[in-house]
Amino acid sequence: MTRLLYRFALWLHPPSFRRHFGDQMLCVFDEAAPATGAWPLFADALISLARQWLLRSRLWMRLVATLGGLLTILAGTAIVPQARIASALVGESMDRFVVLAASICVTMISLILLLCVYWFRFSRGRRA
Repeated sequence: MTRLLYRFALWLHPPSFRRHFGDQMLCVFDEAAPATGAWPLFADALISLARQWLLRSRLWMRLVATLGGLLTILAGTAIVPQARIASALVGESMDRFVVLAASICVTMISLILLLCVYWFRFSRGRRA
């Protein structure tokens, strides 16, 4: 039963990793499971699974970029209405200034996040 679960955990790995290391990992499991127990090896396979999909596949870059975009949208929807309320309290002459300042802040956050994503992509490409 544990070997079947281990094979399933190996099957969930990316195909290139499975082709390269799948047979070796299964062989190590068959040899080490009777002596050390199957659950530490199964836990290691699950950690490897998370590592391969999140770090090696560059999925984390997409997640960070998506999170940055959502935070920018959230900041824009939160700052601009607050800016209009603040300008209503201060006076109509400040309305344009406060909305402009809020828009510049949201634009700068977007540009910084965009630059970070491209910097990660560029630095990763130069090492490869």
